[in-house]
Amino acid sequence: LVNNAGNHCKKYIEDMTVEDYVNVLNVHLVGAFALTKALFPHMKEQGKGSILFQASMTSYIGQPQVAGYATAKAGYLGPGPFGENPGTDSHAEGGKRDRYRYGCRIFKQ
Repeated sequence: LVNNAGNHCKKYIEDMTVEDYVNVLNVHLVGAFALTKALFPHMKEQGKGSILFQASMTSYIGQPQVAGYATAKAGYLGPGPFGENPGTDSHAEGGKRDRYRYGCRIFKQ
C-alpha cells in the first residue's frame, strides 16, 4: 500500500478556517489510516505486507499557505500504524510470527 493521496488549502493561516485545516488532515492522515486499516486483515492473513507513507520536505521546512499540508505530511514521520517508528515490525500471535514492513519516503516538491 502506498499512502500518497493528498490535498492542500493554499491560504494564509489568518484566512484558513478550522474546517479547511481539518479537511486536509482528513484526506492525508485519516485517509491513510482508513486504507491501512482496511488492508491490514489481508496482510495478517498472508503473514506479511508493506505500507509506504509518502511524506514531503514540507514536513521539515514548511511553506507559506500550506499549514495543513505541512502538518499532515509531518504526521507520517511519527510512529507508524503498528505504534513503532518506520522499519520492520514483528508481531507474534498464537506462536506465529508475522512480518510487516512500513516506512516513510520523503520527496522534495
